[in-house]
Amino acid sequence: DDKGIQRAFAVKETRKYGANESPAEVFTLTDGIYLNLITCQGEWLKNQQTYTERLVVFTEMIDE
Repeated sequence: DDKGIQRAFAVKETRKYGANESPAEVFTLTDGIYLNLITCQGEWLKNQQTYTERLVVFTEMIDE
């Protein structure tokens, strides 16, 4: 963090979403400290320059 303290996060689950989905649970959880990774997955659609799916890795900060 901004004070130089390192934090550890544990992976809780992974989920796949369609490229056009906007799942609220990725951005709206407020009951803890989370770090969620969003990346591309699925088939590459060359004409659209995008993938068909998104993979979200949900993590939560673990107690020190």
